[in-house]
Amino acid sequence: MARGWTSQQVRPLMRRLQTALRTRWLVGVRAAVTLGLPLLIGVAVGHASYGAIASMGALAGFSVGTSPWAYRAKVIPTVGAATMVIVPVSGLLSDIAWLAIIWVGFVAVVASYVCLAAHMGPPREYLIVLTALAGTGIPVDLDGALREVWLVAAGAATAWLVALVFTLIDPAPSPARQAVDQAQAAVAGILRAAGTDDAARARQSAVSAVHAARVALRQTGSREAADLAGRQAAIEVLLATTLSISIESTEPLDPAAANAVLASPDEPADTAGLPAPLTTALATARTLNRGYDAEPGPPATGLGRLLDGLGSRDVVLPTALRIGVSVAIGTAVGRLLGLEHSYWVGLTCAAALQANNVTMLFRRSMHRFVGTVTGVGLAGAVFAFSPTAAAVAVAATIAQLIAEIVIVANYAVAVTFITVIALSVYDLAAPHAQIGSTIDARLLDTVIGAALVVILRMLLWPKTNSTRLPAARADTVRSIADVLRIRWTSGDDNTHRAPGLVAAQHHLQERLLSLRTLADDATADRLLTAGSRHDRAVTLAVEDLADLALSIPTERPLPAADQVHAQLAQLNSIAAALEGQSEPPGPPNYRLDGFPRTLAATRVLSSALDVS
Repeated sequence: MARGWTSQQVRPLMRRLQTALRTRWLVGVRAAVTLGLPLLIGVAVGHASYGAIASMGALAGFSVGTSPWAYRAKVIPTVGAATMVIVPVSGLLSDIAWLAIIWVGFVAVVASYVCLAAHMGPPREYLIVLTALAGTGIPVDLDGALREVWLVAAGAATAWLVALVFTLIDPAPSPARQAVDQAQAAVAGILRAAGTDDAARARQSAVSAVHAARVALRQTGSREAADLAGRQAAIEVLLATTLSISIESTEPLDPAAANAVLASPDEPADTAGLPAPLTTALATARTLNRGYDAEPGPPATGLGRLLDGLGSRDVVLPTALRIGVSVAIGTAVGRLLGLEHSYWVGLTCAAALQANNVTMLFRRSMHRFVGTVTGVGLAGAVFAFSPTAAAVAVAATIAQLIAEIVIVANYAVAVTFITVIALSVYDLAAPHAQIGSTIDARLLDTVIGAALVVILRMLLWPKTNSTRLPAARADTVRSIADVLRIRWTSGDDNTHRAPGLVAAQHHLQERLLSLRTLADDATADRLLTAGSRHDRAVTLAVEDLADLALSIPTERPLPAADQVHAQLAQLNSIAAALEGQSEPPGPPNYRLDGFPRTLAATRVLSSALDVS
């Protein structure tokens, strides 16, 4: 049994850790410098506690990970400005228990909502909530609060400068260019997996990668975005064609097809023996790469995204409320139990609720508990020798280096070192505290927080994902209808460039990805909701139809106008039925010349609706 566990768990973990070390060492160094610089400066000037407070502002540098610099240059000061308010206010309210509880809950709700609505990746709101909770553990008067404003500002400014310097010295391609490279590789992967059991998974991965590249281009500077726009447009043309080829392939393709997609778009690929649609798409891609004028579309403003999150069809608001209420209750429980560092209970809740579903929450809570136990033991060994402030600052810096590298490989291993960081920074911020009791309390707080967050997740808005799934399906079907309408009614033989098609495809890709995420989360919430096999079949039928709409089979005549009208009417009726606004329309009773797979997928979806 031990041998089986070793081969199935330890070896894959070691491979992931080795990969993380090889690919993320510079990210780890940047993180260590970002956190360690304020700590070490504070020690050097004889005010270690000042450095610890400044490091809370430096946490702004971790907000958006390895996103393009143009995006980070805006987000870091924004998060830093918020932290300049949060930390001193938390300290001022520390001794007023009920007000401190309301305050940290409010901060958690607002930070979660903004981060979720803005589609920010991990650690999302966690570090902002951390500064609010940690601030309540360091009481200050008005003079101290004003001092903290400047210290936090200095830490955030340091994080911004460190991010800039590492952006300039990083020898790797820019994040946007890496995202486009990954999208091209994923599109080639569609052809590599075509005709195999991995075909559907490859199509999903490619749609996700192409969307991620588009997001990275929106975040990057205008000059680089302009340089990469033609290549991105070329990749999207190849995506549409490779999706079509994959869907229709019953046997694996010649590897030359995938290699042709991977070839530089500036160099004509050897198209001998390739499927005719792919040859046409490669020629179109080369043309786009040489010069591309992006199709104008409505700009996505930050305010617009924030307002969208308020809609009843979105999971953003209930998720943010769940996180805020859980953090507040966790903090309150810690105070009621008389725990010396009660805010760590709320912090455990915030960390576990980074998971979007119950299954991931259980796993994340267990990882946090295991990592905390190990981290407490490691921290105990560090502090057993009564280290100097300089040694503590160095220990926190080294722990940050390791944690940032390994967090993508294993959360429990990362939490081990995150625990050391938290205890080290606390020791520097509150030098008169008994660190031994703090170490013991850390373990107890984590156990309470992990148990509490599981209970709260099952009580607070438990059906958020499942209740919003019908609307997500309906929105996806309406987006499918929009794409098909533009493709089939534009009168443009080159359906890759039909007016409005690019924007409609982008919208469908976003809807499809959102549907898949929501469906996966709803399935993972199966402990809280009873999902049926037919329910899953409906989602799969919608996804299959979306893949067909995103694919463009070239050199094929368009359906007749009456057939197009019937298909669009069927899709609109299906969308209404998905939301319970009407009865299912029944199977289609019309032809769709040239697109038998689309008609068959529509029939499958209609039948699934009848059964469900």
